[in-house]
Amino acid sequence: YLWKSKTNTKNPQKSSSFVFFYLFFFCSIIIKTDKGFVGTILREVPGTAAWFGMYEMSLSILCPNQKEEDPKSWQVIAAGGVGGMGYWGAFYPADTVKTEMQTITTTMSNIKQPSFIETFRTIYKTRGMNGLYAGLGPTLLRAIPANAAVFYVYDVVSKAMLGGKKK
Repeated sequence: YLWKSKTNTKNPQKSSSFVFFYLFFFCSIIIKTDKGFVGTILREVPGTAAWFGMYEMSLSILCPNQKEEDPKSWQVIAAGGVGGMGYWGAFYPADTVKTEMQTITTTMSNIKQPSFIETFRTIYKTRGMNGLYAGLGPTLLRAIPANAAVFYVYDVVSKAMLGGKKK
């Protein structure tokens, strides 16, 4: 924001054009040399929305009167586990494709790097839907305690920083 405010003071149209060109140039380089960037973005952006969305939804079910009282620790832990399952469950195929692209790149450096869509099609043709979700079970089992801990620690630390007051 500070950089933008300093560059936009004299000629905002010129600065905006520069920023657009820079972002376009940067993104085109990344996409051309993509070794999983697209898959990561396709997983992270909607996955994070699913993560927080599932956490908030499950917390509101477990603790319907959040406005009057803080959720109990077990409610935060359970909702955090559900949030982690939502993150991985919703967009796991994007992670599978990303991992496949990175594996192909490191093991077969003499072949042309396939795009995200080409890799997706190859996995789907050769292994079907099961191929896109291979390894989801262990990932979900890991996600439950890991994300439960994340939300629990966040809850404890935020309460400590606010002096035990409600958010």
